[in-house]
Amino acid sequence: MNPFNKMNLIRYLERNEIDDIKWDACICKAPNENIYGYVEYLDTMASNWDALVIEDYLAVLPLPWKKKMGFTYLYTPRFTSPLAIYGQLPETMELKQILDHIPKKFRLWDLNLVNDLSLFSSDAVKRKNHVLYLLAPYEALRKKFRASYRSLLNQAGNHIRKEASIKDIIKLAAGKKHIDGTNAEDYARFQNMFIHLEKKGMALCYGNYSPKNELLAAAVFFISSNRIYYMLGWNSEEGRNRGASHQLIDAVIREYAGKDYWLDFEGSDIPGIAFFFEGFGAQPEDYYYLRENRLPWWCAWIKK
Repeated sequence: MNPFNKMNLIRYLERNEIDDIKWDACICKAPNENIYGYVEYLDTMASNWDALVIEDYLAVLPLPWKKKMGFTYLYTPRFTSPLAIYGQLPETMELKQILDHIPKKFRLWDLNLVNDLSLFSSDAVKRKNHVLYLLAPYEALRKKFRASYRSLLNQAGNHIRKEASIKDIIKLAAGKKHIDGTNAEDYARFQNMFIHLEKKGMALCYGNYSPKNELLAAAVFFISSNRIYYMLGWNSEEGRNRGASHQLIDAVIREYAGKDYWLDFEGSDIPGIAFFFEGFGAQPEDYYYLRENRLPWWCAWIKK
């Protein structure tokens, strides 16, 4: 006999009420599974998180949250791409029913979800991730590179090694002024996540070194299921001039070519970054952003 009735098909659970084993089993089986939905990732990267759970973990929606000036709000943690309503919804249940169950105490939403949020709100904005399927042989993948990339790679004389330090990469990346909104706590969480995953063989640092052993570019990748996530990148001015990041990405593609993996570039809507990813033959993969401002009128300006 099903212990769940219509009154508790969708339950709001605080973090300490969540069954970690059932949660991760739901994420693992979900058709929209990604690394960001697992308990370990959320515990490490989010300041706090609760969830909506549909039936007995048939589907779940993580709700990362923070509190500021007395108001509780939903947000997407740094180094976390789209979350999702993971799992299989009952046939009679719609996306709107689930989102309507988000407690009213969350007065502001900043949500990135794989699910089509335009079904919930006309204010939802479609955004782009970029992915490249690596099953084809390397030469077949390389043929789809932009011609200028192939020319650049033919001239490369640098050395790609998996020995760059995560601490060094974070320190260098944190010095880039254009990475807005990422603070020391975010980087500390990211470093801890890397350490946890590296122990499981699920995280790698790649460095691109000059013949003089100077670090020109570096990148951090997480690996989960059949996805390789390009989490963080850095290059020096000399590295940019020499296409060091191009060479680094090419090395990853070469290593995993012919295997059932997707290289997940993590976006982006920024034209220059999208152009860079598309040069490797990456294809767009849509997700949705929704901002719901339910703050009182007198403080709505806080998150304009």
